[in-house]
This record gives sequence, structure tokens and C-alpha cells, in this order.
Amino acid sequence: MTRTFEFKSVFAPYIQQMIEVRHSQGYIFEEQAYQLSRFDKYCVQKNITESNVTRALFESWAARLPDEGSTAHYDRVRELRSFCIFMNTLGFQFWFPHVLPKPSKNIPYLMDDSDICAFFEVLDKRTPISTYPGPQRVNVEYKVIFRLIICCGLRNSEAAELKTDDVNLSNGTFKVIHSKGDKDRIVYMAEDVRILCGQYYQWLVKTLGYTPIWFFPGIHPDKHIHKSTLCTVFSETWKQTDNSRCCDKKPTVHGMRHFFVIKRMHTWIREERSLNVMMPYLSSYLGHGEPSDTFYYYHQLEEIFGEIHKKDQISAQLIPEVKHYE
Repeated sequence: MTRTFEFKSVFAPYIQQMIEVRHSQGYIFEEQAYQLSRFDKYCVQKNITESNVTRALFESWAARLPDEGSTAHYDRVRELRSFCIFMNTLGFQFWFPHVLPKPSKNIPYLMDDSDICAFFEVLDKRTPISTYPGPQRVNVEYKVIFRLIICCGLRNSEAAELKTDDVNLSNGTFKVIHSKGDKDRIVYMAEDVRILCGQYYQWLVKTLGYTPIWFFPGIHPDKHIHKSTLCTVFSETWKQTDNSRCCDKKPTVHGMRHFFVIKRMHTWIREERSLNVMMPYLSSYLGHGEPSDTFYYYHQLEEIFGEIHKKDQISAQLIPEVKHYE
């Protein structure tokens, strides 16, 4: 089960209708529903009584909040735009901008081997303050889910929303359903990761006394761990490492995905394999739409270190320019 929200504004029945349609299409639609619940509360506070999104209402909602990051702002406005488009397919005439400017992308802090070791050293010593079964259980789950993220290059939402039925511990694969861009894919685990997940799953079922829907259930086991919780735990853990005092940028959970990609590229370069031959496979593994999306990580590394082309001059001549996704 995902989080449920109560809608009270004049748009409530329409928002609920959109959520039901998306669920019927197989989407989890949790984060989108959360953003729409914020808009719903905003309309209640502003005493909006007309069931029409005018330009004035849209632009009022779209005003950037104090201390709101560019990505958070984009996500919030994007969901209202999607709602307006949905309503217009039903015959309404809601106003919405035809194009939303994408948030600016900063070069992230790229974690290295030392950072990763320091992170897991602190994480493995982490103990929850609460002695209740839920927090105690979830604390163990963190130590597995972050390893799965970094060893398989997952987005944090993909790991958090992984269903038990989609994990095959016999052949070491799992399915990622309706990921970014509405893509499905099969992810293969290394043997040591498969063994770790198998041991974890046996422990989880024994601890709960039943087979859960979610491979990483939250404190309330009928719901999965939320991706925002992973971000919080990651940040808290990183701050406790000695490495955190030596960098001017704070890494994120998504940095583990970057780490996975860059380590794989470095391995291929050392093995003198052509990145142009191998990248389509990596792109498919990561759930990217096309290899150029994956080369984005390569260019990030080059911008920071400026050395990768020296090691792979042939690929350097062929790597395409890329759009700034993720």
C-alpha cells in the first residue's frame, strides 16, 4: 500500500479521479499525489471556489517558495501542469504553460572508494533510538538497501518500491516496474549481492512472521520505505563520517548510482574495452532511454577531473554531446 491523502478543495473529486486512473494504468503515483495534495491544501487556504485553474491561480501556485530548491520547485509545478492536461482531456479548459524550464544542474560531488567505505562503516554501526520492533527492523533494512543501490546502480525510489514478487533470488534478478520514463527492466545482481539479499529475505520473513508485499517494508510493514527516508538516513550517516569534513559539497543517495556507473566505466577503460560498444548494455541496465543519457555521467567525470579522455582517446572522439537528464 502507498500513502493516501485526503482532498478537500473544489478540485478534490477531479484529483481523486486522476489518481484512480493512474492506479488503473499500473502507476504507483504516490509522489504525484503528494504534490497534488499540497495544491489542494493551497486552494483551501486561498478559498478557491471555482473549479478552474486560471493563469492567475497557476502562476500563484508556481511562485518559488523561500529556500525551495530548483528541482523541488520543478516537481511541484510539473504535477499541477500534468493535472491541468488531464482535466483538459476531459473537456475542461484549465490553463497551463506549454513548456516548463528544466531546473539547472549542478555538478554533483562524486564519491570515491574512500567515501563509500566511510559511509558503510558508519551505517553498519547505526542503531535506532527507538526499541520498538519497527525501527529496529528497518535499521537492518537500511544496511541492505543501500548496498543494493550502489551494487546495482539503482535510483533510490526503485529500491524503496521494490516488491517481493518482483525479486527472483534463485537466478539473482529483480524487475523494476514503471520506473522513470515509464520503463520496465530486469536487473541482474552479482552473486555476493544475491546471497546477501537471500539471507536478508529469510531474516525479514522470520522477523515479520509472514511474506511482505514490499521487499523493503517501512516501519508500518504494509508500506514500503519511502525514498525521502533513504535521503534522510543517507545524509545523517554521511555527516558522521570523517570524509564529510573534507569536502565542500554534500553527496546524495543518487551519488551512489553515479559511483556505480563511473566504476563500471573505469573498469572497461582499464580492460581497454570500447565504451561505445559497452554503453548500450549499461544504458539498458540503468533504465536509460538511450546511451547518450548514460554518457552524461562520463561528461560529469570529465568536467571534474579532466583526465578521462587521456585514458580513452578513441572513445573521446566518438562520445556524443548529451542532454542534462537526472
